[in-house]
Amino acid sequence: MWLATAGLQADAQEVPQPASAPAQARMGIGQPVAVVAANGNDAVVRVVLRDTDAEPSSADLSTGLLVAAGQPGLVVRPEVALLDKERVKDTRSDYAVTLRVTGLFAFGESSAPLFYKGRQVEVLRFSKAGLVLRAANPSPHVARQDQGLTLSLDNPSGFEYRTVRVRLRVADKDACHLRTDVFPGAGHAGAAPVPDAVSAPASSPARNEDCNSHLAWNSFSVPRYAAITLRLIDPPAEWFVDPATGFARSARRSGLLTLRFEGDAGGLIHEQNLPIELQLEPSTWSLSKTLARVGGLLLAGALLSLFLHVSVPNIKRKNLLKDQLSEAAKLTGTISSEVDSTLRVLLRVERLALDELRQSEWPISPSYAQCARRVEQALPTLKRRIDAVRRLDATLIRLKLATTQNPAPTRIEQVETHIASASEVLKQDSLSDEEWVFVNQRLEAAQKLLREPTQAEKEAFEALLSGRWKAIKAHFRIDDRGTFQLSNNLKGPMSACVPDPRLLPAADDHDGIQWIRDVGPTRADLQLYALNLLWEFEFLLPTQANDHWIDQQKELADLLATPVLDNLRQARSLLRELAENVSEAKVIEALRAGMADITMDPAIPRPNQRIRFSVRFRDARFNTAAARERVTCHWTFCDRRRWNLARAVWGQLHRFGGWVVGIEAPVPEKPLGEQGWSVHHYFERDIKRSDISVAFSDSGGRFIALPPGATAADLVWYRQSEPVYRSRRSREGSQRFWIEMLQIGAALLVPLATLASQTVSDASTGGSWWQLVVIGFASDTIKSILVGRQDPPAGTPA
Repeated sequence: MWLATAGLQADAQEVPQPASAPAQARMGIGQPVAVVAANGNDAVVRVVLRDTDAEPSSADLSTGLLVAAGQPGLVVRPEVALLDKERVKDTRSDYAVTLRVTGLFAFGESSAPLFYKGRQVEVLRFSKAGLVLRAANPSPHVARQDQGLTLSLDNPSGFEYRTVRVRLRVADKDACHLRTDVFPGAGHAGAAPVPDAVSAPASSPARNEDCNSHLAWNSFSVPRYAAITLRLIDPPAEWFVDPATGFARSARRSGLLTLRFEGDAGGLIHEQNLPIELQLEPSTWSLSKTLARVGGLLLAGALLSLFLHVSVPNIKRKNLLKDQLSEAAKLTGTISSEVDSTLRVLLRVERLALDELRQSEWPISPSYAQCARRVEQALPTLKRRIDAVRRLDATLIRLKLATTQNPAPTRIEQVETHIASASEVLKQDSLSDEEWVFVNQRLEAAQKLLREPTQAEKEAFEALLSGRWKAIKAHFRIDDRGTFQLSNNLKGPMSACVPDPRLLPAADDHDGIQWIRDVGPTRADLQLYALNLLWEFEFLLPTQANDHWIDQQKELADLLATPVLDNLRQARSLLRELAENVSEAKVIEALRAGMADITMDPAIPRPNQRIRFSVRFRDARFNTAAARERVTCHWTFCDRRRWNLARAVWGQLHRFGGWVVGIEAPVPEKPLGEQGWSVHHYFERDIKRSDISVAFSDSGGRFIALPPGATAADLVWYRQSEPVYRSRRSREGSQRFWIEMLQIGAALLVPLATLASQTVSDASTGGSWWQLVVIGFASDTIKSILVGRQDPPAGTPA
């Protein structure tokens, strides 16, 4: 709203022009500029009206529209009033008139045509300077978020302004709490000075939201011809934020400095708008937050790239390995107890070790590819070993079935030899190609012996038995009547094991082939095997046999007299006992005397680790004695799991339907049992401790009381609760993950900061969060650091 205030005197008077000059050419020329106060809207001018037809009056005078270069859209018609008039000397129709022109609202240079009775007679020029913004050196003005903004205003006129209110608008955000200099008191032009008066200090800082009312703008006073400094201490944070992106960014922007001059009468206000160019510099903290935000979004895009290019394939890879290991677990679970516990535990431990390795790294980590590659490289070996042990298991089952049918002991012995050879090789941690060939050959040979022999194999076996018969016949000097020439040591009890001559080859059957074919290779093998054991006993029997040898002769003779497979095995074991001079009774006596110890290797048990438990005698002879095999060692492992809330709650809900949770997890449904003087066991990852007990039974299947006469509760020779220590692999895997994340963070610091800085400084970059995520996703530098070179799964061409 433009309102008029009290008029002010002009600073200069017009100089009359010669009358001879053409009227149109003289208009405005030489007419002085009337200076108007910023808080006023009128001016007094003196103009010479030439060639008038009568004495001028106020009704004869009027003005046209006010023309202002700075305000081309201004539509104001000033009003003119005649104050004084006098005829110019030596003229009849020229009058010098004093006029008051009101309605001069335009700041800066302006002009208006003066009409006399509708005829333009002059152009009136005005200057309403207000305050002038001093140019910055260097340009433009710099506004720093943490240091503020300083502007200098000059008052080029001779007017004093007692109340000027100021507001600075940049990016549609106002700042009206600018502080100013304080001057001694000053009054209006022509007014008496006020004693001890001072200019109005800037009011207390106003919030930007309060700038809607001009009364909240800070005010100041400016003496005539003075300069004043405006200081913006705390610029609005919105100035330093790019509206398109929302980021704090250095930029050059246009603003508008608005000055409102309050008049002396009627509370009229005059507004001056000064355009200003500002270089906006955000604070370090704002830039840091922006860089952090941009870097976070870029990192989010990079992590999304990591997830899609690395984590998702790794998760699929991990699940595929899980399926393969689960299939391996099913296969190992089908292996029967006929296989030695060493091999069974070895397979399960290897599978669990691979599964633990599979879970040791997080699949979101790029290094999981190395972990997965190690598992993939080890899986074929594990599957190959499982297949070999399953073949071994099938062979052992067939062997067990064959022994119930009273087979040829020579074939059974050959099968057992092949199986033992293959089993010992399979117990090794790693096998070479030659050893794998050896295992396959031994298993194929054992399976071949258990199958129905071919005609060529039958003939070869008959030839083997024929050669054995010839050797026995020559050693015992069997005559044509089938009579054995036994030595003096064998006469007596051992004569009972000599077969009837009718059960041996006839006198004319020199090589025994016909007899072998008549009775069959199996029956012939049993008989010849018994005679071989008698021959071996003859060699082992000392010249001066003690009572122990004499006592065992009758048992040996009874076993050899009935040549079946079980008897022959017992007889062979008895021969070893006689040769070693260690009997079953001595073994039991040593156990009762406490001459045996439990050994555990390794001494510190950890999850998913093959552990060997052995009962070792202090007398080394007992550890390899055949009599030890007559005593059976029974192991029982009761593994107790660590307490787990989810498992405990689920178990209690399933069993009782309540929330009662025990202090300790229950004992497994079925304790794990093993037999043997040396067994292998492993503990799963969630096992806290294992209750281990050992008991012994004699050859008759009766449990041995240690010591003699003990109660049934004392039949257990050894009972121990062994703690299981946690594996280091999980902690090491977590440590490796965080170390890798630290390395990636350090490697990303420079390219991420560079990309964030470029993104912030690039005005063409969109500010949407998804655009920044896409930039981070597509950044080759970040992707190469995060993703790197991924190894393809095993068996996939690179």
